[in-house]
Amino acid sequence: MMMYEKYTIICTCLCLWYISPGQAHTMVTAVRPVVETPDSTATSSTPETADTTAIRPTTETQVSTAVSTSSKPKLDHTVDFNPLDYLYSDRYVEKGDTFRNRFLDHLYVGFTTGFSQVSPKGQRAMKNGIPFGGVVGYDFNRLHGLRATLLHTNYDMKDGNGTVKQWEANIDYVFHLSDYLYGYDKRRIFRISPTLGVGYIHSVFQGELASIFKGQAGINVGIGLGRNAKFFIEPFFSALTDQADHSGHTNVSKYDIQYGVKTGLTVNMDNTNDFYNSEVVYTRGFFYELAQGVTFYDSDDLGFFKTTGTGYKISVGRWFDPIVGLRLSATASEYYWSYNTTASTEARPSYETRYKGSMFAGRLEGLVNPLNFFPYWRQVRHPFEMNIAVGGEYGWLTKYIPGTDNGLKCNYAGFTGAATFLYSMDKETSFFVEPRVVVANFREPYVNVDREASFTETSASISLGVRVCAANRKERASWPPYIFEPRLFSGVQVGGLKHMRSVNTVGDFALNYSGQFYVGYHLGPYVSLKAAIEYETLNENKYGSYVVDFMGVEKQFTALWQYRYNLLNIKLAYMLNLSNVYQKYDLNRKFNLFVEGGALYSKCMSDNARIYSGELEVGSSPRPLSAANPGGAPALLLGAVAQYRINDQWSLLLEPEVHYYLKNGFIGGEVLSPFNDIVAKVSLGTSYTF
Repeated sequence: MMMYEKYTIICTCLCLWYISPGQAHTMVTAVRPVVETPDSTATSSTPETADTTAIRPTTETQVSTAVSTSSKPKLDHTVDFNPLDYLYSDRYVEKGDTFRNRFLDHLYVGFTTGFSQVSPKGQRAMKNGIPFGGVVGYDFNRLHGLRATLLHTNYDMKDGNGTVKQWEANIDYVFHLSDYLYGYDKRRIFRISPTLGVGYIHSVFQGELASIFKGQAGINVGIGLGRNAKFFIEPFFSALTDQADHSGHTNVSKYDIQYGVKTGLTVNMDNTNDFYNSEVVYTRGFFYELAQGVTFYDSDDLGFFKTTGTGYKISVGRWFDPIVGLRLSATASEYYWSYNTTASTEARPSYETRYKGSMFAGRLEGLVNPLNFFPYWRQVRHPFEMNIAVGGEYGWLTKYIPGTDNGLKCNYAGFTGAATFLYSMDKETSFFVEPRVVVANFREPYVNVDREASFTETSASISLGVRVCAANRKERASWPPYIFEPRLFSGVQVGGLKHMRSVNTVGDFALNYSGQFYVGYHLGPYVSLKAAIEYETLNENKYGSYVVDFMGVEKQFTALWQYRYNLLNIKLAYMLNLSNVYQKYDLNRKFNLFVEGGALYSKCMSDNARIYSGELEVGSSPRPLSAANPGGAPALLLGAVAQYRINDQWSLLLEPEVHYYLKNGFIGGEVLSPFNDIVAKVSLGTSYTF
C-alpha cells in the first residue's frame, strides 16, 4: 500500500505539470477534480472562459483575466510543492517473520559432498572428483550470513598416472535473496541464496606440492525439511591460481577454472515450538538400533544370490524435529565377490571355489520422515512409520585374492541410501526392515609403480532390527518411583550358525544347528546374569589329502571333504536391559531389549569326515590324513536378546550372537584375515520367569 501511494503522488504531480507548463513547481492543494461554481458569470462553455475554483480554497485571489493562447486550463489557489521530498530513500523490503536473535537458532552444521572438476589447460586431464567435508555457518540476520567449509577431494588422472589429492578450506558470504524479495519466512520450503567467497587449497600429486588460492561464486538452493534441517544443492564456479591440475609448463595460463555442484544436509538447534502451528507427536530423545541381515554384491562373475553374505549394524541417532534426524552407525558385512572353477581331470571332478570380501565402516546419515510432512499425520502416533536415510561412510575393505599373501586391504569411502520401514510395539520399541544400497570407491596400489588405480563397487543389503527410543529429560522427571523385584528365569533355545570364512568351496550341503538350556537371575532393574550349556553342530567343506587301499596298496589323493564338528559350549554372560536403561523400569512392559557380553569355553566332543559325493570313484575306505578334532578353545561372545512377554511368566526370545575364538585356527580353513575363527548364530526360544 505504501508503494502504491508513493507512485500515485508522483504520477499526479507529473500530470499537473504537463497541464500547466508555466508552473513547474506549483500545484493545487487538493487533487480532487475542479468543479464549476454556482455564481459564475461566464456564459461561454469553452475552457478559456470557465471558472475553475477549487472546492476548498484557502484564500480569495483575483482571477486572472489574461487570455491564454493555450487550450489547457490554468489552475488557481496553488502552493509550492516539491514531489522529490516524498520519495523513499530505500526500496521497500517486506520483513515477514520476526528474526529472533538466538545463537543456536541460526548456527548450523552439516556435511557436504557432490562433484567437482578442474578444466584442463595442459597435457594432464583429471577425472571428476567427489569431495567430502563438513560445513558450519551462521546467519547474522534475515538477509546476511557467513559459512565455512572444509573439504577433501581426490582427482584421478584420466591417463591412469596417479591421483591428485586436495585439502580445501573456504569462507563464503551468503545472501538470502528469497527473504529479501518476499520477506523472512522460517517455514519457507525453497530458499535461494547466492554465495560469494574465497578459499585455499593444499594439493599433492606424486610428491609435488602446490598452494592454490581461489575465488568462487555459487547459487545455493535450500530445501527446508522442517524446523531444524535443510537439504541443499549448490552449483558453483571458481577461479584458481595456477597449478591446480599440476600441469607444469604445459599450461601457459596463470589461472585455472573449477566448477561443480555441492549437495548436503545442514542442521540447527532451533527448539522453538511455534514452527508447526500445531501439536506434534514424535520421539524427542535419542534412539538406539541393533540390526542383522543379508548382504549382496554386484559381481561380474557371480550371480546376485550367489554373493549372499551377512551384515551387522549398531546405531545411535536423534530426531531434531518430527521430520529430520541424524544417525551414526558402526557396520560390518561380508559377501562373496568372485569365484574360480578348477577344471576336472580323470581323477577328480571340477570344483567351484568362491572368494569372500568384507567391509567395516563408520556411517553418518541424515534421516527424513516423509509421512510427517503432512500436518494431520504428525499429530497422532502411528504403529507404522517410514524413514529415508542418505549419507556417507568411511571404512576398511578386504578381499581374498588367490595367489597373494594378504589379498586386498585398503580404506574406502562411499555413498549410502536406505529406506526403513518400522512397526512400533509400543512407544519405546519398534521392529524394522531396512533395504540399503552402498556405492564404495577405493584405490588399489599397483605392485610395480608408485600409484593407485581407482575402483567403484556396489553392494546391497536387507536387515532386520530393533529400535529403542530413550526418554527425554521431561519424561524422566515425571516417572514415579519403582519397586524392583529380583527374579529367577530359565529357558531353552534352538537356532542356526555360520562359520565366517574367506573362501568357500561348493560341496555337499549340511545344516548347521544349535540348541541350549540356560538359567539366569535379574540382579537389578538393569543387570542380569545368565549361564548356559549349548550344543552345536558345525559342517565345513575343505580340501584335504587322503589315502585309499588299492588291492592292498595305499595310494594318496587330494579331494573335497566335509568335516562335521560336534561342539559343547559352557557360557556365562552379563546382560544389560536397554529398555530399562533408556526408559523406565516396568514389569508390565511387553517388549524388552537386552545386550549381552561374556565368555565361553568350547570343546569338540566328536568329529567325522566324509568325502564329497561328487568325487570320482575311489578305492575302499578313504581316510583323511589331516587331524580333524581341534580339541577345545576359549571364546568371547557378544549378542542381543529381544524379549516379548506373553504374560507375567512366559516370554518368547530372539537372540543374534557372535562368538570370537581366541585360539587361532581352532576350526580351521581360510578365515577373515586378520581375525581368528568367528561364528555367527541366531536362536529362537522361550523363557519362564519364576
